[in-house]
Amino acid sequence: MVAEVLTPPDEAEVIETCGGRVWLANGIVHEAVDIAHLELKHVRCLAQGIRTLVGDDTQSLLLADLGGVRSASSDARAYSSSAELRALVAAQAFVVTSPVTRVIASFFVRVFHPPFPVRLFAGPDPASAWLHGLRPAASA
Repeated sequence: MVAEVLTPPDEAEVIETCGGRVWLANGIVHEAVDIAHLELKHVRCLAQGIRTLVGDDTQSLLLADLGGVRSASSDARAYSSSAELRALVAAQAFVVTSPVTRVIASFFVRVFHPPFPVRLFAGPDPASAWLHGLRPAASA
């Protein structure tokens, strides 16, 4: 099963990585994770895709579709809340469409305490609205 909620618009530059696809649309970096078991190498590949899109010195608003994820290694979860990722991410919204992805994302937030705002959403529209509401804070 692959990420199924987020799809890039035709005009978007899509970066294919070992962990999925990333693209920029409407000021938000979108990430569609296409693998079942998320490991450290996958998260690093996705982070490199974000860097390619926005550069090293820009913090992004990140909307992630975890539809394909069934498990995540502790190294992947730890890296996802690291200072290195904090340099890239100002805030993150997870789109969770199954009980499995909701448990994975909830566990990540509760145990690893990401150093940026994180929320879970059932769909991309409320997730995008929340991220857009954070825009002034993200650019400060």
